[in-house]
This record gives sequence, structure tokens and C-alpha cells, in this order.
Amino acid sequence: MAPPMDPRTDRPDEPGLAVQAGGREGSGRVPAGAAPAAGGPMRLPLVGSRTGSHSHMGGLAAILVDGDRAEVAPAALHAKSRVEQGVRWVDDPAQVPAGRQYWVVWIAQGGAGGRGIRGAVASPMWIDRQAMVGYKHLAGHVNDMSRAMKGVVDLSGLTAAQRRAVGEAIRARAPQVWAATDPAIRAQLGGEAADGAADPGDGA
Repeated sequence: MAPPMDPRTDRPDEPGLAVQAGGREGSGRVPAGAAPAAGGPMRLPLVGSRTGSHSHMGGLAAILVDGDRAEVAPAALHAKSRVEQGVRWVDDPAQVPAGRQYWVVWIAQGGAGGRGIRGAVASPMWIDRQAMVGYKHLAGHVNDMSRAMKGVVDLSGLTAAQRRAVGEAIRARAPQVWAATDPAIRAQLGGEAADGAADPGDGA
């Protein structure tokens, strides 16, 4: 059984976009001093390049979901997001009884002529920030990254509010990427009524 959710909420402490779902006060606010998105408005911050040891990661971005908040989090691609830094990972979720559930949404770009989003898969993890201990299924995260790169959209574990927050984070940080994304994928990232999992390539 997954560890129970901890009611505590950690606020962002690194530059990047943080969005509150549901239109509450502060929604869409970019923290002071936040750096612009890497590569300009047509790209979300990505890891690696298309050459070298991380070439398989080219075109992949990450969004951290914390409660009903979502923020573009490039460091999550290396398991170094603001909530993961300094955490001791364990193999048994029972060892994180007070863990708070977070999600990393792996975003693959390259749809619609290379500009839009073609895949998005959410991976869970549980972290107790006071005890600095956490649990995640590493092989599952790696598999989910691969699925996103293959064009799979699977946000079935997220609530509607969380999916809206992910969509708002993308729209605020890279509006042209959002505009170039297939409407069916935008609907899922926006938290609208849609299937929890889909493969845009099925109809190709």
C-alpha cells in the first residue's frame, strides 16, 4: 500500500515556474529572479543533447507536481529536484510512513513538426522531508520516461486539479509549445474529461 499523504506542503525554493491549480490567488506567478526557459519560448528546459552519453534524453522535460501545484523542474531529470535533494531512498514504502506523495510528469516534445508535445507520463514518489527519506520505483520511472518518448500519454494517477496545474505550467512557461500540441493531448494535460491513458500514435 502506498504511504499516506502528508498534509505538509513545501513551497518552491528554486527558480522555475510554480502554478496553483484551480485559479486560486497566486496562480501563474513566476518567482522573482526566475530564469527564462532554456532555448526560448519554443522549448521547455531539456536535459542533454542529441549527441553524447545522454542523447537518448534529447527532447525530454520534467514537471514536478506537489499537491495541486506544478512547476517545470529540469533537475528532476537527474533526480535532483528541490524535493529530492538530500533524500535517502529506501526500497520499501513502509519505511516512509509519513511520506508526502509527489509526481514527476515526463514530457516528450517533438509532435506537430517538432514543436509540440507528443508524450506525457506521470511517475509517483513519496518523500518525508522532515526525515529526509523517500521511496520511488526507479525502474518504473525509467520505463515511464521511455513511454513518454514513445508518444504515450498516461496521466491516470493525477487528479483533475493536478492535470490542470501541469497544463497551466506548460502554457505559462512555453505557450508556443502548448499551441503546437495536438488538441487531444492538450485536453488531457488541461485536466478536461478524457481517457487517463492514450497513445497518439495509435491512429497513425
